[in-house]
Amino acid sequence: MAFLIVVPHDGSESHKSPVFESILDSPDSLTYPAKSCRQYSNGGVRIWTYDRNSMVPENENIVDSEGVYIGVGCAILQNEGVVDVKSVFNAKETHPEAVQGDYLILGLDSNGNGGIYSTTMTFCPLFHHKAENHDVFSTDLGLLHRCLRSRFGKKMGDFFDSNYIFESVENEWGTREFPERTMFSDIQRVLTTTQYKFENFILLSKSVQYELFRPELEQLYV
Repeated sequence: MAFLIVVPHDGSESHKSPVFESILDSPDSLTYPAKSCRQYSNGGVRIWTYDRNSMVPENENIVDSEGVYIGVGCAILQNEGVVDVKSVFNAKETHPEAVQGDYLILGLDSNGNGGIYSTTMTFCPLFHHKAENHDVFSTDLGLLHRCLRSRFGKKMGDFFDSNYIFESVENEWGTREFPERTMFSDIQRVLTTTQYKFENFILLSKSVQYELFRPELEQLYV
């Protein structure tokens, strides 16, 4: 499973989209091609999801009259096992300690309220591009890079981040000074210490700190 989200800064659909929809509508556009692609719209927010032939258990996406609930990875709800994304999202809102696993989920109800949740240490990445009037998120770095209109008529080298490449080569196994960087200067990796919320289809973000359960691990991290 993979997804891409386009969120207008003011919640409206009046601004020109920063992405090529013809690319997003093709399952083959992913770095690892999908078997199918679906497109959803909730308010001014546009969402594309991509299903893959994965043997790993996944939570079922739910799109109904109450909103859109999608995810990657696998979340396990206490006493219930692998449930649908909507159930996981509601549990995260009310009693997050009951949700385990490795996952990244988006919930956006019909009133434009919701958020994005992931685990503190996750193998489910999320990448972010800030356009003039939109935020674009994707779990697939290659897809996000390919679909941006800002790439049209420009060379590939115009978007490389030389600092990231240098740091990757010179500090491959050490602590990276800028862990949010990617090979593209205008696409950032979303850190799990960043929390996203939706209010009336407007995206809000803030930096949060997680409490580690073992003091010795916290000291190692520091």
